[in-house]
Amino acid sequence: LVTIERIDGGKKFKQETVSREGGEFAFRLKAEKAKYRITATARGFQSASTEIEIESDEIRNIALTLQQVK
Repeated sequence: LVTIERIDGGKKFKQETVSREGGEFAFRLKAEKAKYRITATARGFQSASTEIEIESDEIRNIALTLQQVK
């Protein structure tokens, strides 16, 4: 499960999606300046997250690596 949420104090926004085969995922957001946190979780793995800032209408590529729980 991959979650994106706005964290800059602007209009609240949170959306979830399930990654496709190979772990790819995508979100479509409003073209406005904002800061988001993206978190990936999976059973048997530690969650991973990153924060990104969007300036306007742009495409961002990020990678999250989940570590298996031992």
